[in-house]
Amino acid sequence: MRTKQFADRGSLKSTAIVVLVLVASVYASFGPFIRLSANYFGDYAQIATRFAAAWMIVSILMRINGRNAPARELLGADWQTRRTVLLLIIAFPLSIVFFTLAVQRVQIGVSVFGLYSGSLTVTTLADLMSRRIRPTRLSIISLLVTIAGMGFLLGPELASEREPLISGILLAVAAGICEGLANYSRGEVQSSNHSQLLTYQFGFGVVLAAALSMSSGQSWFRQSPPLAILLGILYGAALVAIAFGLEWAFKRVSYQVGTQILSTEIVFAVILGSLLYSEVPNPASSIGGVLILCGALLAAFNTRSSENAFFKNL
Repeated sequence: MRTKQFADRGSLKSTAIVVLVLVASVYASFGPFIRLSANYFGDYAQIATRFAAAWMIVSILMRINGRNAPARELLGADWQTRRTVLLLIIAFPLSIVFFTLAVQRVQIGVSVFGLYSGSLTVTTLADLMSRRIRPTRLSIISLLVTIAGMGFLLGPELASEREPLISGILLAVAAGICEGLANYSRGEVQSSNHSQLLTYQFGFGVVLAAALSMSSGQSWFRQSPPLAILLGILYGAALVAIAFGLEWAFKRVSYQVGTQILSTEIVFAVILGSLLYSEVPNPASSIGGVLILCGALLAAFNTRSSENAFFKNL
C-alpha cells in the first residue's frame, strides 16, 4: 500500500515536471507579447489590461464552478499563513511589472536570464532554509551547470556596458526575485481555493499597474483600442493558464528543481527572439542554452533518482 502511495506521488512529480516545461514554453512567448502590446498600450496600461482580463476569466470560472471562499478563510487563522498569502498576492504582480519593463530594454533572452538568476537564487535559499530537500551531489551539479549556462548567456552582453542593458538586467533580476518569492509562496500556501487566490493576485495587479500608469502620465492606448484589448485578453488567458499550472506544480516539486525546469524558458525565449527579432545568439549564448537544458535534465533525473532510492528502501 505504501509503495503504491509513493509511486503515485512519484508519478505526480513527473507530471509536474512536464507541466513546468509547458509553462516555460508559454512563458517564453511573453517577451514578444509585451513588445507587440507596446505598439498599442502604454507600458503600465498593458499590464493593467492583461491583469484585468485574467481577473475576469478567473471570476467567470469561479461563477461557473460555484466556488467562492471568504477572505478570512483564504488568509488562514495564523499570521504565518497570512504572511505567505499576502507575499504571493504582492510578489507575482510585481514580477510581471518588472519583467515587462526589462524586456523592452534588453534582448528577450537576456531579460529571461536575469529573471532566472534572481528566481533561482531565491528558490535555492528557500529550499535550504525550509529543509524541503536534502542537497545531493547530483542536485548540486545540476545547479552549477545551470548557473554556468546562465553565465555563458549573459557574459557577452554585460561586456558591452550599455546603460539600457544594465538597467534592463537589474529590472529582470528584480522580476526574478519577486517570481522566486511567489513560487516559494505557491508551495507553502495550503488553501484549496486557488481560483479565489488568483483573483486577489490579478486584482492587486490591476490596481498597481493602473496607479503606475496614472502617476507616470502615459497614455492608455497608443493605437487601435479593439486590437489592443484583444491582445490583453489573449495575454490574460495565458496568465491564468500559467498561474494554475504553477500553483499545482510547485506543491509537488522542490522550489529549486521547479525553477531549474522553468529556466528552460531561456532556450525557448532565445529561439523566439532569433525568429521574430533577429536577436541571433552568439556562440557563447548557444553553449549557455545547451548547459541550461542539461542542468534542467539533471534536476529532473535527480528527482526521479531520489524517488527510486526511496522505493528500494521500503
